Formats: sequence, structure tokens, C-alpha cells
Amino acid sequence: MKLIKVAVFAVALSAVLSSCATTKALRQTTIAEFESSGSPCLDAVMINMSADGCTTIEQQNLNPEVVNMVGKRLHCSEYADNSDPSSGWLIHEFYALRPSPRLQIQPGLLPVCLDNNVIVLWSERD
Repeated sequence: MKLIKVAVFAVALSAVLSSCATTKALRQTTIAEFESSGSPCLDAVMINMSADGCTTIEQQNLNPEVVNMVGKRLHCSEYADNSDPSSGWLIHEFYALRPSPRLQIQPGLLPVCLDNNVIVLWSERD
């Protein structure tokens, strides 16, 4: 079972990493105004959202009593007129969670990336 989980994670991670390679040039103002979260994983998600035209990334604290997870939900609430509205970076919800041995990931959430500080998962927007 553990081998299957590792294989699924490896496939998902390679798909995500290949989607991070964008041919669009990042806007100079985006990079100049960007402040690191301290997590390379979360920074990459926010930069890809911005690169696909997201102008406002909305963050909401998760209610651990409702979803049994501690962290934040992020999604693009506004994007540029010339953006592709079908981009996954613009239409999906992302969940930034602190790694924990007791972390219980909800069904339907798929891995994007992880580092020592954050696990980022995604799902279809409700």
C-alpha cells in the first residue's frame, strides 16, 4: 500500500512540476512586489497563479472543526481579462497545510507539492 502511495505521489508531483514550466514571462511588477512565504512550495503555487493572470489571491483560514485540517484555502478571486479562464491555476482551490503526523487529508484533495514547512493540495472549486 505504501509503495502505491509513493508511486501515485511521484506521478502527481512530476505532472505538477512539468506544469510549473511556463513559457509566459512573469510580469516585472509581480516579481518586484513578491514577498516569500518562507515555503518554496507555496511560493511556486502563488507565482504560477500570478503568471497565469491571477490579480487577487484570496486566502481563508480553514476551520479545523469542520474540515479536520489546519491551514489556509487559497484561490484566484480575480484575474486579468487576457488570461485563460480554464487554467488550473485560476480555477482550482489550493490548500496550504502544515505537515503533521496527525494530518488527515480530506477525500478529493490531490498533492501539488510539499517542503519542510507546507503541504499544498488542490481540488476542484466548490
